[in-house]
Amino acid sequence: MWVSVLLFVQLQRQARAEDALSYKFESYQEARDRIKVIAHYARAEKQLSDGTTLSIQGVVDTITGATPSGEPAPEGSDQVPLSTVKTEVRRGLVLNAGHAFGQHELSGQLSYSGESDYTSRAFSFTDLVNFNQKNTVLQIGYARSNDVVHPVFFADELLKKSDDFIVGVTQILDPRTTVTVDLGWGRSRGYLSDPYKIIEKDTELFPGLFLPLTFPENRPDQRSKATLYVSCTHFFDKANGSAEASFRYFDDNWGIQSGTLELAWFQKLGERFVLSPSVRIYQQSAADFYMLSLNGTSIEPGTVATGAAPFYSSDYRLAKFRAVTLGIKLVAKVSDHLSLDASYEDYDMRGRDGFTPQSAFCRADVVNLGAHWNF
Repeated sequence: MWVSVLLFVQLQRQARAEDALSYKFESYQEARDRIKVIAHYARAEKQLSDGTTLSIQGVVDTITGATPSGEPAPEGSDQVPLSTVKTEVRRGLVLNAGHAFGQHELSGQLSYSGESDYTSRAFSFTDLVNFNQKNTVLQIGYARSNDVVHPVFFADELLKKSDDFIVGVTQILDPRTTVTVDLGWGRSRGYLSDPYKIIEKDTELFPGLFLPLTFPENRPDQRSKATLYVSCTHFFDKANGSAEASFRYFDDNWGIQSGTLELAWFQKLGERFVLSPSVRIYQQSAADFYMLSLNGTSIEPGTVATGAAPFYSSDYRLAKFRAVTLGIKLVAKVSDHLSLDASYEDYDMRGRDGFTPQSAFCRADVVNLGAHWNF
């Protein structure tokens, strides 16, 4: 996905080739006073010379609320216990330099983000190679991230490293139709568990005396993943609008397979407005080691996550579920230099395994407001 973002930025540069400033506000609010995220993004882009661009982007987001702890719902109830999330502020910075020469458009990124319990440093490179009078674009990319997990209750800092590769082709079929196909592969190593998720097991403290004790989850310390992404955009003259359809398939060695289908329509309204309704359907299978509790298993959990077998997690995000997102976006070109946008999305997540309580899953409202100024 990160390379898709880079490609989008590169293609936008081809179209603009000018200095620009942009700002975006995002609000994500789950129902029942669960997780709330408020984010602010700012970006500045400068054309240093023909074919050379430098940009800097900053982000500040705040997370509050509550989230399922991983404990099962009490007997006679379908409400899973929630853990209050300490108010957390994350700050991030991304530097990007791009240069175009001949058939190539090279781009490199350096990024940093930090919060009280997690620090991430990453870099990436991408090359867009233009063929066939720029009707065909080959994209090749690589990214590496080095993260440090350090909650206050950890004795030592734990490391996580990830590598991602992507290769893809964007082809203009005719003046109205464009098709993109991307293949991606990635691998993560190190501490991959969630330090705040726990799992329950009835444990015998004395002969005949069992108590429901909780233990930290334990995920594998490595994860490999592969993705296939296909999209098509077509402009309809009579409707003065365009349709975009995309599908993304994901597969990993944790046992998760998922598919994401997204459909969007971009309707021009006069010379200054574009209205875009959209729908996104996501569906995944459960991780091999997902379970509600350790009761009925022979697993003897430890007091720390080791990353070695046996593996277990009751994190609802690893369950079998479907999520549907309905969205609407309006872009207004206020002047030749200023454009504004606003969007709303309704996100609805539903379990599909028949045993995870629906209360574990979430429904959320997502609001975005943005402004872009070029000069």
